[in-house]
Amino acid sequence: MSSLDPAAEGAHALVWPCFVAGAESKTAEDRQFFMMRLAQIYAITKFKNVQIAHESLPLIWAMQDNATAAGDESSSWVTRLGQLSKTLIM
Repeated sequence: MSSLDPAAEGAHALVWPCFVAGAESKTAEDRQFFMMRLAQIYAITKFKNVQIAHESLPLIWAMQDNATAAGDESSSWVTRLGQLSKTLIM
């Protein structure tokens, strides 16, 4: 994904894979990449769902980090996705 120009024709179709990979990312470097990529796609398309994906990632990471700190690995970000937004991120 890093070699694909976010302004390339059809690049906006990677919003969902970018969001999922971002939600699953653990390192600061990976998280920064996915935040940047979603911001770039939003700047081009102005699609609200891309903006919501961008805004949701830090919330997902905070939930995951808090759950990990509490020793609760049982629930994933997928089960909490409906709490973050009523907009489908695709």
